[in-house]
Amino acid sequence: VQWSVKKGMFLQPLITLKRSKIESSESRLPSIAMGLCIDFPKDGDSLTYIVGSEDGSLYRCSRSYTEQHLSRIQGHTGPVTKIKMAPMDETIFLTSSA
Repeated sequence: VQWSVKKGMFLQPLITLKRSKIESSESRLPSIAMGLCIDFPKDGDSLTYIVGSEDGSLYRCSRSYTEQHLSRIQGHTGPVTKIKMAPMDETIFLTSSA
């Protein structure tokens, strides 16, 4: 979700996180993953960002490609509650889970 404050606030979805059909049918999970936290690179120039989801996955996404995530990382067995990207390298990040 992206918020803009130009003549009022309005909401613009960045991406809808979708699980693969195989992953959805095997685990009996809904086909849409719920994003719980998000972090953007500190330089502001990068088009990619990371989303942590309820199923323990991390999704690398792009602001310019909104139909599908770029990659998925299975990092936790519980929901990802916080993501913090390294200030100098967007490929390094720290996550926490409940």
